[in-house]
Amino acid sequence: MKRLGDTWGTTGVAMFVFLKGLDHVLGKEGSEAALPAAWRLYERLQRTFTAAEDIARLRQFEHLPAGSLGREFWEYCQRHGFPLPGQPGAIPFDAVRHDVIHLMAGYGPDREGELLLVAFCCGFFGKRRPHSTGRQVVGPGRLMYTLRLPGDEVPATVRHMRRIARELGRREGATVSEARVERAYERGRAMTVDLLNGWDYLLVAHRPLEELRRRYGILPE
Repeated sequence: MKRLGDTWGTTGVAMFVFLKGLDHVLGKEGSEAALPAAWRLYERLQRTFTAAEDIARLRQFEHLPAGSLGREFWEYCQRHGFPLPGQPGAIPFDAVRHDVIHLMAGYGPDREGELLLVAFCCGFFGKRRPHSTGRQVVGPGRLMYTLRLPGDEVPATVRHMRRIARELGRREGATVSEARVERAYERGRAMTVDLLNGWDYLLVAHRPLEELRRRYGILPE
C-alpha cells in the first residue's frame, strides 16, 4: 500500500484516464454500471492518498481575492464542471497542475485547447530538455486520449508542432490551425519559468493572475 501511495500521482492519473475513456465509449452511466467496483476503488484510493492539507489549500481558492490565480482557477473549475480533489470524480491532486497551466496559458479544456497546451508546454519544457522522451495524456473529460509525441521526443521545433496538428486533425477531427500551434509553441519558448518543474502554484495562488503572466513572460495569444 505504501508503494501505491508513493506512485499515486502517476497511477491515479492512469486510472482516471482509463475510467474517463469508458465514459467516452459507454457514456458515464454505462461505464459506472459496467465497472462500479473500479469507480469505488478509485474514489477510495483518492481519499486514502490525497493529503487533507492539500484538499484544504485548494478549497481556500474560492475565498482568495478576485483576479488572483487561485480564485480564477476555482472559477475555471466551476465553469467547466471540474470537481477538485476531495470531491467525487476529481482528478488526483498531482494532476491539478495540468489545469492550472491551462488557465495560465489561456487555453480551454477541449481538444484544440489540449493540443495548444502541449505545444505551449513543449516550448518551455524543450528549452531545458529538447530530447526528453515521453507521452502526453490530453483531453477533457469524455475526450481523453493519449498523443504520442513524434519520435517519442518532446518536440523542440515548430515543424514538430505542425506534424502534431496534422496528426490530431486526421485522428480526431480537430480544427485548430497550424498557425495557432506555432504561436502556442513560441509563447512557451518566450517564458522565463518551467511550469512543470520547480514551480509551485500553491505558493503564488494569492497573486493576481495577470501579474504572474507578465512575470513569467507569457505573451498574448
